[in-house]
Amino acid sequence: MAEHPQMWQHPFVNVFKSVRIGQDNEDNKRLKKHGEVSYVLDEAVRFWALRLKGHVSANNYCSIPATSTESLDLHGRFMYVQLRAEPPKVFVLHISVNTTKRSVVRFSFSSMHKQTKVKGNSVEIPLLLTQKWTVLGLDLPHLLAQFAADGYDETTFLSVKSVQMCSTMNVRNIFTSDTIYRPDDLPIDMGLKLPKDVAWSSRYRWLWLPGPPAPSSGASPSKGPLREKATNKSTMSAGPASATKRSPDMNGQKRHYATDSILREDSSKTPVSTANKALQRAADLLEREGKSQARIVPKLKLASPKPPTLDEMAETLQNDLAKDREKTLEFAKNTMSKAGIDISSINNTTGNYDGNLESRENAFQSMVVTSRRYPTPVFSLRPDPIMDLEAVIGYRGTYANTVIWSTDGKVCIFPSNTCIVMMSNDAPDEEPGTVPQVTRGNRVEQSKAGPASTRPTQHLLFGHTEEINTLALSRGGGLIASAQEGKFPMIRLWAVQQSPTDGRPLGARCAAILSAHASGLTGLTFSPDDQMLCAVGKDAHHRVQVIVWNVARAYTGRGGAEAGAAPYPIVAKQISEFDVKRIKFSPYEEGHLVSCGRENIRFWRIKSGLLRGCPVRLNEYARGTIFTDLAFESAYGPSPSEGDAQKRVFVSTAAGTVVQVNYASKAMECVYRLHDSAIHTIAVNEGFCVTGSEDKFLRVWPLDFSDYVLEAEHEGPVQSVDVSPDGLKLVVGTSSGTLGVLDVSSHAYHTLLRSHVSTVYGCAIDPHPSRNEFGTVSADGTIRIWSLTTLVQLCEFLSPEETSRCIAYQPVGDAEVDVHRVACGFDSGCVRIFDIPTAKMPHEYQQHRGPVVQVLFDPSRGHRLYSAGVDGHVCVYDVTRGYQPVKMIASDSPAQHVAMAISFDGALLAALGPDPSCAIVFSADTLMPLRKFRRKSKKRENNETKELGMISGSQDTETSSFKVLCFNKDATELIVATSDRRLARYDVATGTLIRETTAVHRGDVNTLDLSPSGAYLMTAGNDRMIRVWDAELRGPSPPPFQSFVGHASSIMQLAFSKLKDGVVNVVSVGEGNGVFVWRFYGVEELLAEQKEAEAIAAAANAEKILSSSADDTYRQHRTKRLAASPRHGDEAFEKADPAYQNIPDESSRDPEDVELNFEGMYSSPEANTRLFRSALAQIISTVQNRGQMISTFITKLGSVFSDIDTINDGTISTAELAETLRILRIGAGNAQITAIIWSMDPEDSGRVDHANFIAEIRSVAEIQARNKSEFAALVADASVMLAEAIQSGRGRDAPLQGSRSPVGETGTAGSPQTKSTSLASVAHAMGVEEASSGLQLTGILGYTGGGLIESNRNVLWHPDSGLFGFSTGQAIVLENLKSEPLHSAHATNKQTILTGPESEMAMTALSQDGRYIAAAENVLGGTESGTLFLWDAHGKLLHRITHDQGKIQILAFDASNRCLISIGTHLCTKVVVWDVSSGMLLCEHTLAPGSATIDSISILPAINGGVKFLSCGRRTISEWTMVDSPSYALTVFSAIELPGTTSTFPEYLTAIDCRPSAHHENQKLIVAGGSGGTVWLFRAHVVDDEAGAMLKFKLEGKFSALDGGIEHLQWRTNVSAIVVAGVSNKVKLIGLGMDATSSPKTLCTTLVDGSVKSMTWEGNLKDGIIGTDAGSIWYLSNNHGVTHSSTLARSHTSNIQEVSISSDGTLVASAGGADGILRIWHEELMQDVLTLEVPPGNGHCNTTSFPITGGTRVVAAGYENGTVRQFNLDSITAAGKGSLDPKKSDSTPCSVIACHQSSVTACAYVMREGSGEGDEKLVLVTGDSAGEICIQRGGISAKDRIKLVSPHSGHSIRSIHSSPFDPAMFLASSDNGCISVWKVTEEDGCEQVSCGSVDVTSEEEAELAALGEAKPTAPMMACFSPSDSDLIMCTGGRDPCVIVFWQFATGQIIRSIDLPVNQWPMSLCSSETSNGSAFIAVGTRSGALIYMDYHSGTKLKCKDSIHGDIVRSLAFSSSHGQLLAASENNLHFWEPV
Repeated sequence: MAEHPQMWQHPFVNVFKSVRIGQDNEDNKRLKKHGEVSYVLDEAVRFWALRLKGHVSANNYCSIPATSTESLDLHGRFMYVQLRAEPPKVFVLHISVNTTKRSVVRFSFSSMHKQTKVKGNSVEIPLLLTQKWTVLGLDLPHLLAQFAADGYDETTFLSVKSVQMCSTMNVRNIFTSDTIYRPDDLPIDMGLKLPKDVAWSSRYRWLWLPGPPAPSSGASPSKGPLREKATNKSTMSAGPASATKRSPDMNGQKRHYATDSILREDSSKTPVSTANKALQRAADLLEREGKSQARIVPKLKLASPKPPTLDEMAETLQNDLAKDREKTLEFAKNTMSKAGIDISSINNTTGNYDGNLESRENAFQSMVVTSRRYPTPVFSLRPDPIMDLEAVIGYRGTYANTVIWSTDGKVCIFPSNTCIVMMSNDAPDEEPGTVPQVTRGNRVEQSKAGPASTRPTQHLLFGHTEEINTLALSRGGGLIASAQEGKFPMIRLWAVQQSPTDGRPLGARCAAILSAHASGLTGLTFSPDDQMLCAVGKDAHHRVQVIVWNVARAYTGRGGAEAGAAPYPIVAKQISEFDVKRIKFSPYEEGHLVSCGRENIRFWRIKSGLLRGCPVRLNEYARGTIFTDLAFESAYGPSPSEGDAQKRVFVSTAAGTVVQVNYASKAMECVYRLHDSAIHTIAVNEGFCVTGSEDKFLRVWPLDFSDYVLEAEHEGPVQSVDVSPDGLKLVVGTSSGTLGVLDVSSHAYHTLLRSHVSTVYGCAIDPHPSRNEFGTVSADGTIRIWSLTTLVQLCEFLSPEETSRCIAYQPVGDAEVDVHRVACGFDSGCVRIFDIPTAKMPHEYQQHRGPVVQVLFDPSRGHRLYSAGVDGHVCVYDVTRGYQPVKMIASDSPAQHVAMAISFDGALLAALGPDPSCAIVFSADTLMPLRKFRRKSKKRENNETKELGMISGSQDTETSSFKVLCFNKDATELIVATSDRRLARYDVATGTLIRETTAVHRGDVNTLDLSPSGAYLMTAGNDRMIRVWDAELRGPSPPPFQSFVGHASSIMQLAFSKLKDGVVNVVSVGEGNGVFVWRFYGVEELLAEQKEAEAIAAAANAEKILSSSADDTYRQHRTKRLAASPRHGDEAFEKADPAYQNIPDESSRDPEDVELNFEGMYSSPEANTRLFRSALAQIISTVQNRGQMISTFITKLGSVFSDIDTINDGTISTAELAETLRILRIGAGNAQITAIIWSMDPEDSGRVDHANFIAEIRSVAEIQARNKSEFAALVADASVMLAEAIQSGRGRDAPLQGSRSPVGETGTAGSPQTKSTSLASVAHAMGVEEASSGLQLTGILGYTGGGLIESNRNVLWHPDSGLFGFSTGQAIVLENLKSEPLHSAHATNKQTILTGPESEMAMTALSQDGRYIAAAENVLGGTESGTLFLWDAHGKLLHRITHDQGKIQILAFDASNRCLISIGTHLCTKVVVWDVSSGMLLCEHTLAPGSATIDSISILPAINGGVKFLSCGRRTISEWTMVDSPSYALTVFSAIELPGTTSTFPEYLTAIDCRPSAHHENQKLIVAGGSGGTVWLFRAHVVDDEAGAMLKFKLEGKFSALDGGIEHLQWRTNVSAIVVAGVSNKVKLIGLGMDATSSPKTLCTTLVDGSVKSMTWEGNLKDGIIGTDAGSIWYLSNNHGVTHSSTLARSHTSNIQEVSISSDGTLVASAGGADGILRIWHEELMQDVLTLEVPPGNGHCNTTSFPITGGTRVVAAGYENGTVRQFNLDSITAAGKGSLDPKKSDSTPCSVIACHQSSVTACAYVMREGSGEGDEKLVLVTGDSAGEICIQRGGISAKDRIKLVSPHSGHSIRSIHSSPFDPAMFLASSDNGCISVWKVTEEDGCEQVSCGSVDVTSEEEAELAALGEAKPTAPMMACFSPSDSDLIMCTGGRDPCVIVFWQFATGQIIRSIDLPVNQWPMSLCSSETSNGSAFIAVGTRSGALIYMDYHSGTKLKCKDSIHGDIVRSLAFSSSHGQLLAASENNLHFWEPV
């Protein structure tokens, strides 16, 4: 079986529907019909069926699929064939299955066969059928295992390849599924019509082959990767009538098949009958003896040092079965007889087997315990996110002017690593030492700030990927600009969100990203009017570049932001020869700036897109002076009375002076020396000037600079200063990482933030329960202690001469004195102890010869201290004896990696040895070695193990070593991170490897830590990411994780805090100076432990203590006081006490600790009602913790109960209710489930009204919504209620009779044996998650506006939020036009991809509040069922709704956004209203035959809730209303009908919109567009009658608007115009007056490139987005009658034939095939920048290629008429690398080369050998369909062309590929399998290096070819190996195809990789990454993308593969690591994950 079946095949696949078998598809190419085959109506049962008749079966057949080279690829384990034979006529049914052995096994079922025969891979099975319609159930894996040749078993089944039906028979349908169905629970599609009161068996027959499958069972994985504990909850019935559905795994990775087993109880302690207990013991005995019938993997013990392979285990088990089968069956029979089960009664449950011996044997076999090994299910990490960043401690003072005030003066804004911190300026509470001393009268010494009472508020802005080096704030405070350096320099604009009350900033969102500089971003400044932003940086040539953007659209007022789709326009751009360190806009003149730098001060003016500069005359200061900063005399300009002479500019210098410049004359007036060192920053207020200098002084000066009035000395040079808006406070930033605020009037100074100034090596959190603090050590020579609550620095230890590398807090342990100390290790080899309260160092020891890099305390008692150093030594210190060293493990050689870990209980210590591939576990007390672990360097050999995502050893041939390690919570496992970035779990007891993942980080892992609960593992390293994992590493490889970013460089260490006040924090530190404090939410287990501990502590004086456990058991414990009671041992007392009942063995259990049996322990109904409400509250709480909506959960639970309710009386049995709750695992234990049953069934009837149960859950949910404290009390008091119920229930006789006791049983007395067929779907209802993959879809270029599938209204836009989206194929692409793109599983810098539909989407809708997105799949055929999809705006799929409306032509949300309206076409005129929250159908209305159809609707606000809208169709407008009520009835009445007409073709209404009247409250204005371009205007009055409020219409007039039909019409409130569009290419804005009182007037007309398919406008009709059938999406902006247009998306109008990526990865070229267009796309902008069209007659554009070097200079394209064109792209790269200005194709230089007589099919660039540069060496190689190859040198004439003597003559060239190792070498491959290798020489020649025909035909295929029966071959694709210079990879052969590695020098095939069956390769590419990994990508004809590891051939997953057709071309980006795939007219961008 395939490990991950395709999700679209669940729960079943309707084969006939998938291949479109029907009445009107005679030309169906998906199947092959021969002879007398027809589709007829079977009169007997009244349904359509495929009829095959004729005397010769071989001549009358129907094959699916049509050819043998195709495959259905159906992965369902079971096949259901609904057929009827016509005896005595014969019939034949062929089923072919694909196997994992790359072979096809064919099963032939026929009435001709006399006995079962096996001939090779063909199996003949006799099958006799009657004339009854029969459901033939085939268990395909069992068929394969039982009948196929040796070597096949269940695991070799892969998929169904084909089905062939031969005469004579009728076939109604065929289905495949992983679910076991029975006659009474068939889905609608599979259901067979049955008259009322007629038994199913009397009309139909059910037959299983080779026998009935077993009922389903869930599987619960245990710790080991090869251990699994199966829990079976199946019924006793073995026949199909009682078989249940398979329960899918709760996480959805693998649907476990049913295990044949004796009935087994749940693992809970629920009382069961004696018979069931006997069966339980029998089952356990069978498991212990290993007598399992499974043919895969038995249970294994992990203690085995070398686990056997799967093949060995299967062989061993098969031999055991052969020996012991009879004995096992006899044992099961005896056991059941002893249990009181009548063996003869089994025959009665087999229904369809006629009581024969064979069926009875099958029944017994189905009860034998088996076990089956499958991969561990996907583990979904919860909660999500599992932690948030709370605060950052870190300010890098090396950048000047990076601290600014907000406009209200209450918030300081500064950068920290990759974050922007908005920190409140709340002064700390005054404590001693917080007020600075004032000396010299006006000198302020910086204070040492004491602890504050509360943490200052921090708002953090994320988005940058590198460290931020400069900031700017707009004058209005609404925008922040920030810039980063590094690999991707960029500027981000942030729209500030301000408090509406006091204007305080509350955060910000990213409004835009600006990227035009290549490096060196040093300065940002806003213009005084906030309309422009200026930035200084360097271009690609390292020249100073000044750019000014217009950012008016991003700022509309105080904190506002306005949508804008187009890039922010550049106002001016200038390359400067002068250095610019600082630039600012002038407050005196608009469009003027002043800059300063080395040896220059310049004035600038913006003019004509350039910056004109004018220098200041500096005289003697012109040489050698570095100007550092500048400030204007007044930030708001001079007063009106002052003249130009008063305008001054002050410029600071590195010499400590300030230069005064006259603004008007641009002359230097005066120079003031203010400091002895460089002045880094200067700020000027209206009354004073502030300077900060390298001399550490901040000085405040009057503007005459006579003397400073205030001075403050700091710990480091002052780098930044800003004056608050009121001029009273200064915020100061220093290079020592300190931020402070100085009050100018009071001279008070307080420190906002302190920081390290260099790499932070380590951190530790105080474990003391009442102290919230942590410590850090840094390369700056400091050890700092911080408050975890307030983030204030509490203490600092200085060590200037040596650096501390590690730190650890000493636990309190059992010490009598409350110690408060830390231990630190130093580079000198010393370990020092610091006492924090006294700030002293009481102890110091030097036991190491090198740096000490890790210290640890014994966490349990704190009696021991351990240290490890780079010298390889590990030393132990006795804390109780003054930290004396007591033992050392010495090493002769230094350690490559140093790491230690100690277990939670302090018993074990693990450390790395000098050999990094070795780790040793010691006894922590004695340092006695206990176990050694060694990394092995060997490859994986077991293919099955690869598929399971688990590794029994390292897969690399290189040496892999340990890096860091830790113990799990119970110290049974050692978790390690390795040097090759893997995580591994080792068994401490045996030393064996339990589980190993693939690489988990992109860089080295430096640290890992286990959460306090032991449930989560956290890792971090050089890739700057923190990742959180499940501690058991469950799931695929790598397991699911959550990533967190923020650090700008490598992370060195992280640490968890203990649970304090219900909170767990994480501290992370690293390179740079940032200290990050996170809030960790994975604390459920800790809170539960804490609650239980508190309960036990509270009951310390009680006689008994009640405790609960996750295993659904409750225990009652006697306290010590009770144990000492004289009554203990009194037999009468113990007999009367229920706590002592049901104790099986007093000798084996402490009588003080007994387990309670809840049967008979419950008291009055009142007590149970309280417990019932508590249980429901726990259900709701559990569901919400999973992140699921209660409404959705209730809806799905209701659907499950409806399926269970097989007798349709509104009830289910109490056992079914209990089983459902248990399967859901929703937190209700057995006792609570029993209380639920008691309350729901007070009459003890054995059945429960499931609607009432749902209502009770909804009632408790309403309590939660109304009163959270009341709901919390319900949850918190659960255990108290339970205890009360138990106490009050003493002495009661068992009150739970009949229906109440069988909580763990499978049936109910008095109820039919209807084991819940939908219980298997309960887990599925909780959500299915998909496994991780090797590639993830990150972006799509293309838009489906037309084509074969008509897609209307498929563009989405919400102007307020900026959400923009469109459908393309099977996906919806979301972007955000206003801010950062949406974040999700698939989010990129540009797009979020919504997937789920299996076919192209025909319709989309967006709710009016922008929260929900809906889409409808296209349905071929107007009446077939289809699917609706509903997502939220973040991309989460909420509902998948199946409907029967056929193709949806209208989809819209109502005015309240609570309902979704869907309307079908004229073929199925049904109107349906759906509930958005639950996805349920509220009401529907089917139009009467002959009534008007619906072509458009307009949503109206409904009165008193409900839904209201207008519709138009034909010549009628109708009004629809749905009122909120239990009935949800949808009423409709005709509002108005247009007057009759005598025209043969009357004009119909096609579009409608409505708005309220501006002057009349009870009037509405309606406009409707027609099919002839006419617009009708109506006025409607609201009237009330018996039917309610209705509209009374009146026709006001009409006018002609368009030449063609109107499809789209929009009219907005308070807007005096309408917008119309339709089948023409015109979009018109027509004025009607505010109340439609004016004559229509065309305000503007916009022409687009095709018919309008989608249209949406914002509220004022100024901006709109249009989608056309030409594949374009246009953004239209109307400004005073002038419309500006730009494209948001484009696509080809035909299938893309080939793609190519430029060498720098910025550009993509696509050859558009039939449309003849070559498009150039920008990868970062995700849009096209150039369309290259050629004159008509050139035909298709087949191929394209960029040069292998040179970036974006030229691109070549080949055409159908034999011409080759080379386009010069130099003219569009004027802005530098990656910056493109779109140009028309007619202005792009083009060279035409007519060198072929046939169609050009392939091309590539190579570089000839020898001297020369650029174009001199560039050679273009082309090939055509006739096999001719040409090379074209630099020129375009014939003399520059060489035609090669091609060995491919007569065969089309499929691919030309240049070598990555030799740019002068290339290969060519053709359809005949020939590959030629060539090399372009320096002498302008070309020599053939090698040529050969690669034969990839197998021996079997060769034999078929000799007989003339050869199958078609796949096309030959070839490319050079990315890693081996002498190898070529090529594809071809016959199905299944292979990739072969051909050594062209010797002509030998070195190795091969098999491709999946029926995956014909159509494209091939490969790439090698910078770390040496190499990958292969193959695109197939079926649309699949195969991605595999080059070296191992391991096939990796491609998540969300949605290619709808052939993947025709693939290309890797060598610079970006992306994979680009072309399918249909779309480009798909894939990123490795």
